[in-house]
Amino acid sequence: MAASVPSDMDKQPELDQALNAAEKKVCAHLVDGVVPAQRLNLVAQSHSPGMPDSLFQNEGEVKEETFKYSWDECRRDIPALTSRVRILTWNTLADGLAQHGDFVKVPSKLLDWESRAPVLLRELEESGADVICLQEVNHFDDCFLPGLEKLGYSGRFQPKILSPSARFGYAADGVALFYKASRFEMRGYETLQFVDPNGDNMSQCALLCRLRDLQTGDQMLLATTHLKAKTGADNDATRAIQIKQLLKRIAALADSTVPVVLCGDFNCSPDSDVCAALRTHSLGLADAFAQPVASTSELWVDAESSAGNDSGNGRAGAPEGRAFTTWKFRPGGEKKDTIDYIWYRGLDLVRRRRLPTSEMIGPSALPSRRHPSDHIPVCCELAWPQ
Repeated sequence: MAASVPSDMDKQPELDQALNAAEKKVCAHLVDGVVPAQRLNLVAQSHSPGMPDSLFQNEGEVKEETFKYSWDECRRDIPALTSRVRILTWNTLADGLAQHGDFVKVPSKLLDWESRAPVLLRELEESGADVICLQEVNHFDDCFLPGLEKLGYSGRFQPKILSPSARFGYAADGVALFYKASRFEMRGYETLQFVDPNGDNMSQCALLCRLRDLQTGDQMLLATTHLKAKTGADNDATRAIQIKQLLKRIAALADSTVPVVLCGDFNCSPDSDVCAALRTHSLGLADAFAQPVASTSELWVDAESSAGNDSGNGRAGAPEGRAFTTWKFRPGGEKKDTIDYIWYRGLDLVRRRRLPTSEMIGPSALPSRRHPSDHIPVCCELAWPQ
């Protein structure tokens, strides 16, 4: 397993530049102590090729409407003034993988980066998330970082060693995490490169960091990952190896007093061995979308639910449980499954955001005009216990 190597803060710009190499094998690195905010922000131009012109609309210009979400309350006994954090995780569908993803029901123009990027950023802005974890990101420096910096976020990015998008001639995709710089400071971060049984680096990795609330001093360990894709016994075994390594590292970094949040695209359903490993690990992690609901937001009013035609995508305890976080049609058929998660421990689940149903998305599935990825963003609010 790759070791954690202390980083030299004076060499951070060179390190960040090196991380953008698509085929470069990267070492795990850890920053100890308080990381100055100016060191966290990578230098980005105010406008660059990856940032569509439409993101710089003049005030008053009409923007295409994004999907409006509602919330399910999970705890009604938590005081309103309790310190809370809103977490969002989302596989944003890498540029290149969208165009070459064989989405047979989706018009090609909706797969172009110029069409998707403004909706992606607007979705993130409207989420109001304090912490954002993203997968399949390959426009970090020229879109996501400058776009989210304008909204007050700082961020980190780690590309895959052998990225599928790079094979199509696009920038390497990877995982990224962002946090509101006015709310949190980063006390340290680490890249964990997964290794196979022979000790060789796999393409996939995880980002881990420790965040501290600037007002309350509350801390948490945050991790995001994108596990090996595709079905099959070999890929199941690879994912099992990866999650074992990640859980071991989290356990080493966070003692029993430190809250943990683990987000990402795990590429496996809730009944998989990977999710079983997460549920039974000594860390005591819980799946935010497998917890019972106390009440449904009054904003959630739609014909299908009132008519009883759909249980509502995302309600634990419904006939089909949490129905899906990804839905697409490819030449081989339809895929509709839950593979994106927010796992947590040491925090209270206050509420979680309702996921759209298939009727709300439409018969062409994902991506769509209002849903610019083949995954749905997953979002919840957690609170530090009092």
